Amino acid sequence: MSSEAPIKLHIIFDELSPPVDMIAKIVYHKDHDYGVECKEIDIDSMLHLRTILTLHNNDSETIHQESQALWEKNAEDIDS
Repeated sequence: MSSEAPIKLHIIFDELSPPVDMIAKIVYHKDHDYGVECKEIDIDSMLHLRTILTLHNNDSETIHQESQALWEKNAEDIDS
């Protein structure tokens, strides 16, 4: 699998929650660990992902700022 080629992620956290869907690029890989850069994400997936991260992290302000920046970047890419 090429790290340059975009991949489609379909993340299921549990059977009661909606999945998170995104197009991403692999930016890190070591053994069984992967890091990805989100390239495209829909609003429902973005909101659900932000909620999950906020629930599992003590720094909700940073998560809000980073998710807002990601959403703004996505909107800029669509406009150009």
